[in-house]
Amino acid sequence: MKINNRPEVILKLARQFMESRILLSAAEMNIFSHLDGTPSTAKDLANRLPVDLRGLTILLDALTAMDLLSKHKDTYITAADAVPFLTAKSPQSVLPMLHHAAHLWESWSEITSKVKKQCPLTQSRRAHGCIGRSFQTLMHQVLRSR
Repeated sequence: MKINNRPEVILKLARQFMESRILLSAAEMNIFSHLDGTPSTAKDLANRLPVDLRGLTILLDALTAMDLLSKHKDTYITAADAVPFLTAKSPQSVLPMLHHAAHLWESWSEITSKVKKQCPLTQSRRAHGCIGRSFQTLMHQVLRSR
């Protein structure tokens, strides 16, 4: 199926990374576990993590807009239907997969520089410094971080 290549379609493709990055950053900072069953203000959470209050507030509001957090007045809490999948203590948690995706984000973010290096597309790519850690190494790190 061919996509109609209009400017709004192309721009939508370019912006699709934003919600992913918001989710991955929250997972990396373990925000959902911090807010599991314990409502917190941005200020209190910023002090516990410790992170920048303004940046955290923007992130929390974005997560709220994505329905991953709930907000009442100035307190945030992980959305009830997200708790099983986004908190560290849950056996259904997808956090290890999100941590792996965050590692992949780093590798994929280097595509432009790797292409500009004119890396050979052969088995010798590793010798030329053109690829990062293997999938197995990343999975080992994800499992070790649990």
